[in-house]
Amino acid sequence: MDDQLLTLGELCSILKMKPAGVYGLVFRRKIPTVKLSRRCLRFRKSEIDAWIAGKAQTVNQVIEPVKTKSRRGRPRKSAVAENYVNNLVEASRKEVLNNEKIA
Repeated sequence: MDDQLLTLGELCSILKMKPAGVYGLVFRRKIPTVKLSRRCLRFRKSEIDAWIAGKAQTVNQVIEPVKTKSRRGRPRKSAVAENYVNNLVEASRKEVLNNEKIA
């Protein structure tokens, strides 16, 4: 019987996730659910299997680059932080190389 309903605990054991993570997916509507009542949530095994299969990535799949600008054209905070860290690493690398040449 592939169309059985799974409880939150059963789904957590299948996905190897904590309940809070599954609730986050439910809240963002990223995972298929069956709402039996206001406080009773279940998951169809067949839908979960299809969802997992859709999430599987092949090794040859190309990963899209991270967007560095927001919709308004401003740099994203993560891009600014990454750029700052890269500049610090590069400056440290140059300083170490210069100190090795002097010594």
